[in-house]
This record gives sequence, C-alpha cells and structure tokens, in this order.
Amino acid sequence: MFAPLLVAKLAIDNNILEKNGSIFFISSIASKNNQKGNAYYSISKNALELSAKILGEEQKLRKVRVNIINLGLVKNKMGLSTLKYLPKNKVEKVKFITKNKIVLSFKNILKKKINLKKVNIV
Repeated sequence: MFAPLLVAKLAIDNNILEKNGSIFFISSIASKNNQKGNAYYSISKNALELSAKILGEEQKLRKVRVNIINLGLVKNKMGLSTLKYLPKNKVEKVKFITKNKIVLSFKNILKKKINLKKVNIV
C-alpha cells in the first residue's frame, strides 16, 4: 500500500510530475466487496483509495489528477479462492479478466485520459 504512495510522492516532490499531470493507482473490486478470506488485501485497497482521494485534493492547485482504476476478478490463486465465499448462483456468473486484457485496458484508459499516443506499461 505504501509503495504506490511513495512513488507518487517522489514524482511530486522532485517535479517529475508536471502540472496538469495524472497519477493512476491500481485498486481492486476487493475494496468494494470486502470478500472473506482476503481481509488484508481489501483493507489495503480501501486505504489506497482513501489516500488517492486525499492526494487528489492536495494536488488540485497543481492541476494534478489522481485516479483509481479498479480491476475485475483476475484468474489467479487469490481470485479463485474468493469463489468459495460466493453463493453458488453468483459463482456461475463470475467472469474473470486476463492479464492481457488488463494491459490493453490500461493502455486504452491512459490514451483517453491523458491523450498519450504511445503508452508503455512495464
């Protein structure tokens, strides 16, 4: 939870992030659903979202936008483990997202939000 905030702070304090810039934090639907079995993960995502909101207020004068991108359920060990806590009728409706779809979604969001022609995601 602290790493993304520290990177944002470094970018702001060292003028790496220009006025009218954007900061994007990656969160999760776990911040909204607070699923059993993932308490620490849900808590950290809730904390990140609140921190982003506060940081956004602090950076208004510099016209720096702070945004949260909430991911869907990723088909990995943690994503699969959440299924056991869902009612059976909801498990049948779960649609997982893939890592490739995540990268493509980020590129599209970044291109639209900050008008980048080329986006590199590391």
